[in-house]
Amino acid sequence: STVAAIVCKLLVANQELQGRLERAEATLQTHSRQLHDAVTTARTDALTGLLNRRALDEELATCLSDFKQAGQKSTLMILDVDRFKQFNDTYGHLIGDKGLVHVAGALRSQAKSMDLVARFGGEEFVIVFCGQSAADIRQRANEMRRKISHRPMSIDGCEKTITASGGLSEICTGDTVVDWLKRADSALYAAKNDGRDCAFEMQGKTLEKIAIAEEQITAEPSAQCAPQRTITESAAELAAEAFADTSFVPSIARRIAEWRRGGNTLTVVLAQLDNTAALSEGGENALQAPMRKAISAARASVREMDLVTRWQGNGVAMLLPNASAAESKVVVRRLKSLMSTESSDQQPQLSLSIGIAEGIEGNDAKRVLERAWLALETARSSGPGGVVIHDGVKTVALKLAAAVR
Repeated sequence: STVAAIVCKLLVANQELQGRLERAEATLQTHSRQLHDAVTTARTDALTGLLNRRALDEELATCLSDFKQAGQKSTLMILDVDRFKQFNDTYGHLIGDKGLVHVAGALRSQAKSMDLVARFGGEEFVIVFCGQSAADIRQRANEMRRKISHRPMSIDGCEKTITASGGLSEICTGDTVVDWLKRADSALYAAKNDGRDCAFEMQGKTLEKIAIAEEQITAEPSAQCAPQRTITESAAELAAEAFADTSFVPSIARRIAEWRRGGNTLTVVLAQLDNTAALSEGGENALQAPMRKAISAARASVREMDLVTRWQGNGVAMLLPNASAAESKVVVRRLKSLMSTESSDQQPQLSLSIGIAEGIEGNDAKRVLERAWLALETARSSGPGGVVIHDGVKTVALKLAAAVR
């Protein structure tokens, strides 16, 4: 019985000890998770969930150490959201923050396991391609940048395309982290100066634009197709940033590239509200309602594959892939019919002047746009509601039959 009592006490003591050990282990796990969470929080950007500047600096220092000790190359790209101040001023800082989160998500979704994506500060981001040379990843890095614009952001039911410029640099012998970042920043500055929505690479003191296959459309237009005015004269109207969806011009370039590979032609339609002086008498925002109606009418007039966006303050731009200028007449008739139903006794008659240009041999995206613009200018000069096609040589006014409703 004495032995049994001792054994019983030992069992009870053992159970108590086991309980204390389990509680101690649970406490250690809790503290470990808290420590991990604290470290993660200290390394994470609160807005985007990416690595923050502090964590980025640590990772760049590690890359530099690996390069010095083992010759392991690494490359980084600085990305800057284009015209972010204008975006903030237009939509407000809360939407601006959502824009940054949107860009972060686009980058994170494309990153591979060895890539590091960080918020550098403000509207700047950094991608670190650990253990990879610039030659190995420059095309992939540029594609990551470009695909930001492939995921439009929804704002009040409308899609807004965000673009970014990039600067790429591979680590070099004798570099400090600051040297490495400075070269990438210089490349970024070159991209900004080149018109934005592109990327440059800087190695040593050499700057080079990172080419994209679909942008290598450099054929000169034939003399007979030369418009009456040059692209320089209409650059302000036709620059990519003049379109609410800044992917509009690149989309034309992409469709032209597809057409040249054996696809179908395309047509660009530019339209502007007539009587803007009368419409504007109601104040600074008086054009907003008519423009919403014009955009709505345009979207109701096209197919799902077509692209519609606001252009300048009082214009609408449409890209009609797989459609000739003749086929675009159906869209234009429908658009004008829908616009005429939007008028009332309380507001001036709503009408649009319209210019049309079909893609032709020797034209790049800017040349097609310029021809559409020249057609529109001719239409506007002939009075409200005009429709004009530029056939590559001259402008031709159209008389449209009434649309079937």
